[in-house]
Amino acid sequence: MNENIKTILWIAVAVLFATAAWAIQPIEEDLSQFTNLSGKQLFPDFKKVADLEKIELLTPTKGIRQFYGLQLKKGAEGNWELATSGGYPAFIDKSMPPLLEELADLTVIEVVDTKEEIQASSLDDVHKAYGLLEPTPSNREYGVEGIGRLVRLKDNQGKIVLKLIIGNQVRNSLENCYVRIPEQDQVYVVAIDPFKIHDRFVDWADVDLLGINPLEVSGMTLQEFQIVKNERVQQAVIAPKIAHSVELDGAIWKLKKRFNFVGSEPVEETIEPDEYLETALITDIRDHLGSIEIRGVLPKSKDFENDLVQGKDISRNQQNVNALGQWGMMIQPLGNGGYTILPQSGGLRVRLTNGLEYYLMFGNARDAQRNARGELTNKLKRVMLVSVGTTVALPTLHDLPEDPEEKAKVELENNRLLDAYYAQKEATEKLAKSENARFAPWVYEISDETYRTLMPRSKELVKKL
Repeated sequence: MNENIKTILWIAVAVLFATAAWAIQPIEEDLSQFTNLSGKQLFPDFKKVADLEKIELLTPTKGIRQFYGLQLKKGAEGNWELATSGGYPAFIDKSMPPLLEELADLTVIEVVDTKEEIQASSLDDVHKAYGLLEPTPSNREYGVEGIGRLVRLKDNQGKIVLKLIIGNQVRNSLENCYVRIPEQDQVYVVAIDPFKIHDRFVDWADVDLLGINPLEVSGMTLQEFQIVKNERVQQAVIAPKIAHSVELDGAIWKLKKRFNFVGSEPVEETIEPDEYLETALITDIRDHLGSIEIRGVLPKSKDFENDLVQGKDISRNQQNVNALGQWGMMIQPLGNGGYTILPQSGGLRVRLTNGLEYYLMFGNARDAQRNARGELTNKLKRVMLVSVGTTVALPTLHDLPEDPEEKAKVELENNRLLDAYYAQKEATEKLAKSENARFAPWVYEISDETYRTLMPRSKELVKKL
């Protein structure tokens, strides 16, 4: 090999090593673009909160390596809906608009210099220490502790106007948090309360599901059901077992009637002198009716919903019957051509002073979820349906006297009573129809604790001295 070729080869090797050495040397990131943000808005282009169309939240779930996603969107009428729950109406309290304004006006308090930390470990470890790993499937291996909450806001054009990962609170500060923008490594300190950002269904569902005043409850019927074998069709069916009817007498709850069932026929039972009603349980039920916490919803099919809204016989559609079976309920035809729903876990009828009757039907228990270590990660929930009827009773009319003049007066009074009855009946039926349209689209999920409060067992409800 001649000297010229050797020289060229040595030069090439030298260049190669120099290039490799340059490639592996630590990169000195230019932080000037970020340090200039101190005291300035983090999202200067986010101006109009009113233009928001969608809110997306992604949160790690404790106990299991998965993420809980929640999306809200504006419906056709401008009301917020839970897109991740079939468009269920979102309850927007007074704290929501100020929170969005707070996000829009986020100002950088401090630009955190993480250069030395990154050199000592890795970028992912640094983000984990601040709770700022992005909640993505690839980051599940880090567990929940180092993963932040992702907030995404989109405008009515579908453009993302804000995207932010919210991490740990700054030590010794309840107002300041570490944050970063996805696709950027820089860590900031801003003033925001992470607990204001609700990311659970229960935070967005109105606990006043029924919308009634508990003090207007005048009576209830609690009915238990059982699973029995129908010999004729050779399969298990839901059958009524026992029912207790209670009424408010002045300020005291009293047990008015009790029924056992022979097949589907009710047989009234005598209430013994030594039996008494646990009135505290009835008061608990009444008070709880004004704050039923919904843990989740399942949308019914459109056909099922439409049949309910239009007052059709839902038993004529086999898909409706199948759906009820999946929720732990059956349909029983009635002699008048109507039907009633038999829920395997009990039914609660709530009568109001205005003539409305709410029927809460409790179905299957949805099993709690456990992680690989056997730890409980999702509490037991119970399926519930709601329908509304009326109980406006005909007035007691006065007997007509023989005297023509007195008879005319009594007839006038009887007509007045009947007019008042028909007016109340019409108004109550109209309200019931409106309420049924509100409940028709949804199957509700409540906690097992709520279910047991609303549906105590017979042996708990009636005791002996």
